[in-house]
Amino acid sequence: MTLVTHQTGPAGKEVKRVYIEEGCDIKRELYLGMLVDRATGRVTLMASTEGGMEIEEVAAHSPEKILKVAIDPATGVQAFHARENRLRPRPRRQAGPDRDQVHPGAERRVP
Repeated sequence: MTLVTHQTGPAGKEVKRVYIEEGCDIKRELYLGMLVDRATGRVTLMASTEGGMEIEEVAAHSPEKILKVAIDPATGVQAFHARENRLRPRPRRQAGPDRDQVHPGAERRVP
C-alpha cells in the first residue's frame, strides 16, 4: 500500500505495517511536535491547542494558533522554554474544560 500526504509528495511512501489500537473516548486533542525548521536549521518545538493530525491545515488557516520555540542545539530543551511559553499545565481549578491546555500567544508571566 502507498501512503500519500503533504509530506510524502505525490509519489507517496510504501507502507509495510499498520498498527491498530482499540478506540477510546477523546475529550480534547493537543498537538506537540519537534521538527527541523528549514528556515533556521534548528530543532523547533511546536505546540497547538488545535490537536489532531492535520497541523498543516492549522498552519495554513490559523498560524496564530501554533506556538513555535527554537531550540539551541548546544543546550537542548530547557525548563525556561516551558515557563516562558506557557507549555505547562495551569493550576487546577474547580471547573472549566480548558484548565490544562497550551496557551499560544498567552501573556508571559514570571512565576
